[in-house]
Amino acid sequence: MGILSDFLGGGLGQKIADIVGNRIEDKGKAQLAQLELEKVIGDRAHEVEMALIAQESTIAAAQSEVNKVEAASDSLFKSGWRPMAGWACVGGLVYQVIVRPLLAWLSAIYSWMPPPSLEMDTLLTLLFGMLGLGAYRSYERVNGKA
Repeated sequence: MGILSDFLGGGLGQKIADIVGNRIEDKGKAQLAQLELEKVIGDRAHEVEMALIAQESTIAAAQSEVNKVEAASDSLFKSGWRPMAGWACVGGLVYQVIVRPLLAWLSAIYSWMPPPSLEMDTLLTLLFGMLGLGAYRSYERVNGKA
């Protein structure tokens, strides 16, 4: 099922079933009650997971529509923010990987002050998010959903 059903079925559900099993003296009735309880908990966990999936799907569809509207806009303020963020990331990476090492080499030769280093965590986080390289996207691709 998923994380929620594993939690309810394995953790909380098992504890409740143990309590029910200890309270009912007839072992046959206790096992029947335990099975019914596990079924109810599993069904509820499945319902909650389906509701969460439906909600995430609705949010993703709404974001997709917003992205389409933004991309169709002639205003650079609306359609240009994503390209600008991409170019900022690329510029930062070019500086950090190509320009800075060359400047550091030249600064050693000519006794200049070495160039500053950029904070790569922020750049890479932004770039990975823009390119869809996060774990969720990788998970989708591995499972054949993308």
